Amino acid sequence: MSGHSSTGAIVYALFANLSIAIVKSIAAAMTQSSSMLAEAIHSFADCANQVLLFWGIRQSARAPDADHPLGYGKASYFWGFIVAMMLFGLGGLFALYEGWHTLQSGHAPDLSAREMHVLGWSFSLPLPYLIMGVLAYSVLAEAISLSKCVKDIRAIAGGRSLWQFYRDSRQSELIVVLAEDIAALAGLLVAFVSLLLSLATGNPVFDALGSMVVGGILVLISLTLMREIYGLMIGQSAGAEIEAELSRFIEARPEVRRLYRLITLQMGPYVMLACKVHPQQEQQAIEQINSLEVAIRARFPQVKWSFVEPDNHD
Repeated sequence: MSGHSSTGAIVYALFANLSIAIVKSIAAAMTQSSSMLAEAIHSFADCANQVLLFWGIRQSARAPDADHPLGYGKASYFWGFIVAMMLFGLGGLFALYEGWHTLQSGHAPDLSAREMHVLGWSFSLPLPYLIMGVLAYSVLAEAISLSKCVKDIRAIAGGRSLWQFYRDSRQSELIVVLAEDIAALAGLLVAFVSLLLSLATGNPVFDALGSMVVGGILVLISLTLMREIYGLMIGQSAGAEIEAELSRFIEARPEVRRLYRLITLQMGPYVMLACKVHPQQEQQAIEQINSLEVAIRARFPQVKWSFVEPDNHD
């Protein structure tokens, strides 16, 4: 799957996070809850992250030029790394700070009922009900976003588990959305438990600790994301599976007597291939190499560049 086919999961995540951020912000303002505020900031940060992922996809699709003869495919990795850093800074560190600040100040969320006025109708709204409604909506929206992301992953994972795909994938957009959605659902669960404990006991310590746990989850996930994307930025192969498939394909071609060496490099949604082969008929090496490259691109459309070196020894 190319970066462009990841846009569906990003669109779902963007709209889910935007709606969640709005309702969380309203709830945080009404309750003065630090863990709810941390969750609202996290959701707004996720919205910015999805915009950056879109930008990365657009940049990676730019055509090659004189300064970048292999194109801009790796631009998606750079912006994915920026997203991971934002998740670390705007999400994780802020949540840790907010939780620590609440712990030091001993400030308890204001959970008194609010007088609401809607279309001339006035009523008293118990804030615990509002909080539970916000959390329920957030869980539903994040679950829909995560299900879309998982569906896209299952279509290309080839039977691998989500963890294996996360570790092996060369598609930074999908692993970022997957990590964000999992972090969001985990954060919502923590916020729910911490606020429930604060409501039951009247002790703000639970709310503060909840915010710090949310921050810890975001920091941990962002660090794993940065590690995975860093590998892609400095240059990773297309993966053992695709290299083995390419080797079998090339060795079976009538133009090739022997494959000596094969190297791949993932360039965003595309792959660069370099190989050293012994042509079947050395006198017609040029024609055979041209034929081989046409066959490779027909069988593996993600291979955008191929460099075949003819030789009769390794």
